[in-house]
Amino acid sequence: MRTAQFTIVHDCPYSNPIRAVEGLRVTHLCHRGRNAYLEIHADTSEALERLVAEYRERGGELVHTDPGDRAALVRFSGCDCCQRGQVIPRVERSEALYLPPSTYTPRGETYHFLLNEGPPVQTALEGLRTQVDSVEVTLHSLETLGFEGETMVSVGRLFGRLTERQRAALSLATAAGYYRIPRHVRTEDLARRMGISRPGFEKLLRRAEGLILLAILPYLSGAEPPPPADQP
Repeated sequence: MRTAQFTIVHDCPYSNPIRAVEGLRVTHLCHRGRNAYLEIHADTSEALERLVAEYRERGGELVHTDPGDRAALVRFSGCDCCQRGQVIPRVERSEALYLPPSTYTPRGETYHFLLNEGPPVQTALEGLRTQVDSVEVTLHSLETLGFEGETMVSVGRLFGRLTERQRAALSLATAAGYYRIPRHVRTEDLARRMGISRPGFEKLLRRAEGLILLAILPYLSGAEPPPPADQP
């Protein structure tokens, strides 16, 4: 078996509004055409408002907005992409399995599938190419199982509990080479860039690392250990 990544450009009621608009991205979750959720992210609150307004005109319902006004969740009673574009149903007719979610960016739409070997896959690809403007396909042999970790751990679960300062400390440390071997920077230098003490920076970094590890712990092999005494 193999996994495939399809990057597609075609006429889609959900991805058309973000075409050629940098800073917008949409994650698409659907239930085989019966309903759909679009998780929208934008660089500015104005861009988010414009996209939400356009989706509302297309029949969407705003169900959640993040406090920072940079992300929103829109629900549709049916999935126009599945009904009109037929990307997911067409590929699944070749005995492939769709691995949600799909992502939409100005570059195109990205889908992942688990494929059986054989002629049906080639037939599906040929049929798909006749229905879309362009398609790029990347195939990988299935050498190890890791679908739970790849498809079920959301960004919100990983980073949602981090404060802005914890995120800033983690981003700064990563970009500056703190996690490289050997390290390219000391915590004293990183603390100076943030304008705080070295112990204060190290505390931010440890807390950020700890929260991320706790988020991914259920997806690691082995039993989950009990939380430390000072953790709720």
